[in-house]
Amino acid sequence: MYKVKRRTLLLILCMAVMFSSFLTACGDSENAKKSTAPISSSTSAEDTTLPEVKLIWYVLSNSQPDDALVYAEANKYIKEKIHATVDFYPLNQGEYNDKIKVKLAGQESIDLVFTSSWLNSYNDNIAKGALLPIDELLDQYGAELKASIPQKYWDMVKLKKIGDDKAKIYGVPNYQIEASVNGLAFRKDLAEKYNLVDAINNINNYDDLTPILNTIKENEKNVFPLIDANLTPEGKYELTTEPYKYAGVAAGATIDTETFKVIGLDDPTLNATELKLAQIRRDWYLKGYIDKNAITGNVDLEPYKKQGKVFVYLLGACKPGVEAEEKTKYGYDIIAKLTRAPITSVGQLTSTMNAIPNSSKNSERAMMLLNLVNTDKYLYNLLNFGIEKTHYTKLDENTIEILKDSKFNPGMAWALGNQFNAFVQKGQPADVWELTKKLNENAISSPIEGFSFNPELVKTEIAQMTTTGLKYDKIILNGAADPVKTIEKRNKELSINDNWKKVATEVQKQLDEWKAANVK
Repeated sequence: MYKVKRRTLLLILCMAVMFSSFLTACGDSENAKKSTAPISSSTSAEDTTLPEVKLIWYVLSNSQPDDALVYAEANKYIKEKIHATVDFYPLNQGEYNDKIKVKLAGQESIDLVFTSSWLNSYNDNIAKGALLPIDELLDQYGAELKASIPQKYWDMVKLKKIGDDKAKIYGVPNYQIEASVNGLAFRKDLAEKYNLVDAINNINNYDDLTPILNTIKENEKNVFPLIDANLTPEGKYELTTEPYKYAGVAAGATIDTETFKVIGLDDPTLNATELKLAQIRRDWYLKGYIDKNAITGNVDLEPYKKQGKVFVYLLGACKPGVEAEEKTKYGYDIIAKLTRAPITSVGQLTSTMNAIPNSSKNSERAMMLLNLVNTDKYLYNLLNFGIEKTHYTKLDENTIEILKDSKFNPGMAWALGNQFNAFVQKGQPADVWELTKKLNENAISSPIEGFSFNPELVKTEIAQMTTTGLKYDKIILNGAADPVKTIEKRNKELSINDNWKKVATEVQKQLDEWKAANVK
């Protein structure tokens, strides 16, 4: 069973506010802006004879009207620091996976990409040889970066490839909240308007959502109760903070963390839960709770949120400060409902990373840039919040307020670098990062914390199953077709050539080896 380190953790979670940091510039912000001191890693960046290079970075972000203005300002600073400029290419979540997959497969010259456990898969990219191992680059060009993240987190993102004598690091975690804390966001104004606050606070499962969604459907003609009905990524029916013993690690393979056994498509408990959720979502779909136009293709959910056209949506991290963060992005207050106990795992740690592709022509300078973005507060805040007085105003040395008419507010700080370097935003407590660190320290430790599956030997099977999943999962998760027939058809395709069984067998083999070496 899970072990809770401190009982006080859940009291910290959704009462605090995220995204703070301390801008430790020597002097005022203008002095920081004009600083030309080179980075201090043991690199040749201090050698002003370094040839200037141009880097290419496909950033996970939402395009903004003032992207060019901000990136030009950033390039002035980057050039002074590491004798490089950067071509930034922002791509949103809906388009990122497909576009980057093609570029990496084609060995395009790219220096930095976003990778994770859920988008542009970290483990799959390693298995394909698409990412560069960065252990030596970190030591030589990223000393400050390496020191800024606890060693146990570096250890957790290592993966040992077949033929290697030891595990290696292939990506830099965007250091922030490192515990998985899923939740739901509800528009507060509508919740209060229809007296739904108590009902929201007392939600325990998917069925409890139905009358709430119905109220919005019946009374708000211009607001969709839901856009995406996949409100529990871990696949559970309950919407509570009770520990969940199942952990998905690969297509067709789920680990029971109590027994250390891998289960697959033939498991009756998981099958019953999936069908139960699918039937509820089917009912929601038929009642018009879900926008049917958003189910096909890679629909970007951000416009729905910004226009206030959705009542409830998934919070990938119900973290300290999430209410203020969401208000800054979307302009309205939310009620945050925690639906999962905070837990640390490899999957959570690898949920937001940046990596150097194997096709990079300037890997040393790319590491210098990663070092700079993750340790230089001025540059990190510039890329996240824009230019002072143009996109935000400073309320004090560490706190800012985003201008209402700002043309640069991507709201993607979690995908860029070390969030402990971020400004505090208006409405957030000054000690928010201390609260976040406490959350990290006190989170539940998963029994399989530290286990990372290497998909090399079954990458073909996983690729085939992933293609099948993309064809069916969005339909099942949003109730767009008969759940019994659709799940049956999907499982039949997943079982071609015993694909899922081969994957599950390989996961079990690696898990047994890991358990023998790490679980006493």
